[in-house]
Amino acid sequence: MSLFPATGTQIKSARTLLKWSQEDLANKSGIAIGSIRRIENQAGSATGNKETLEKLMTTLEKNGIELSGDFKTFIGIRLLLK
Repeated sequence: MSLFPATGTQIKSARTLLKWSQEDLANKSGIAIGSIRRIENQAGSATGNKETLEKLMTTLEKNGIELSGDFKTFIGIRLLLK
């Protein structure tokens, strides 16, 4: 698992790198689209059920996303090509 917690902006950016809609992420992760919308709209570290956040992160990572950085000063997102 990448550094945790991720920010809503990171999750949205990672989804965008994968060219996924919120609906795509919801279907692939098993998380309700409303939860994804709420998390992506949060400022700062994403908050919510830990299991929900872990499912989102695991889904993104299994599909080539790597998150890194010090969340106070730098947010790194990279798509690993398979």
